[in-house]
Amino acid sequence: MTSRAIISSVIYKVPRVGGLSSRTLSSSGRSTCLPAQNRTSVTAFSFADRQLSLVRTSGSVLRVSSNSSSATFRNYSSIVSVNCSKCAHSYSNDQNISDFVSQVTCPKCGALQKRNLPELPDYFSILGHTKSYRVDLQNVANKTKQLQKRFHPDLYSQKGSEQQNLSQEYSSLVNKALYTLLDPIARGRYMLTLAGLSPEDPDGDLERTMTSDPEFLEEVMELNERLEEINSEGDWKDFRNQNEETLKEIHEELEKAFEKGEIKEAQRLLGRMKYFDTLQHKLKDLQSRIGVVE
Repeated sequence: MTSRAIISSVIYKVPRVGGLSSRTLSSSGRSTCLPAQNRTSVTAFSFADRQLSLVRTSGSVLRVSSNSSSATFRNYSSIVSVNCSKCAHSYSNDQNISDFVSQVTCPKCGALQKRNLPELPDYFSILGHTKSYRVDLQNVANKTKQLQKRFHPDLYSQKGSEQQNLSQEYSSLVNKALYTLLDPIARGRYMLTLAGLSPEDPDGDLERTMTSDPEFLEEVMELNERLEEINSEGDWKDFRNQNEETLKEIHEELEKAFEKGEIKEAQRLLGRMKYFDTLQHKLKDLQSRIGVVE
């Protein structure tokens, strides 16, 4: 059984995964190791919940080599010695291996092991996917289903509270990984984090990045004005179709930017994607008000 998820205006077939239901979804030359013109009128408008005025790792160490517009990623092996919390079996755990289950399970007794966030693999590794903005949705869904079965709380109902809690914790982690990789904006943000950026870092703040671009702010103002003027089904459909096409183009450009390691460009495109995704939601609200039936 399949359900449809719209991702940046591209329709994919996404299998229903376990108890989850898919949702409509609209992400200096140094090497560092890291876990339009002036006008007299002033127009006020909102963007990303801000009021603006316009005068017209996971067990791997990421090495980021940056020249302000690009970055490369390299994984370094991280092998740790682990003692099972249940049977005391001592074993080595390579946290760069792709099998998430083996990283949190004792190879001797099968008991789940507690891992802190810095010791856990990234979301792509958890779901057995390469670190790429281009995601194979079918494979991600299948891997999620396998992991949900492996960490299902019912399997640990008779194994004590610690094992029950760990099964719930890892099950929640798998779900979070799934939703992050399915959502184009969340996926892009996460990849920026893997590149060494952070929401707390001004250079990684999408809203700040975009609201410092005068040309983009002018475009936002003009689109908001057009949106307010829509009062017919024809105008609504024309605007919707144009917005969906823009989202599709941004999605394709974003894939290329991440593939080339162009982090600054990826930031810029994510900011645009977020705005046009917001327009999609505004169009849905407007649809009911003007009585558009599809």
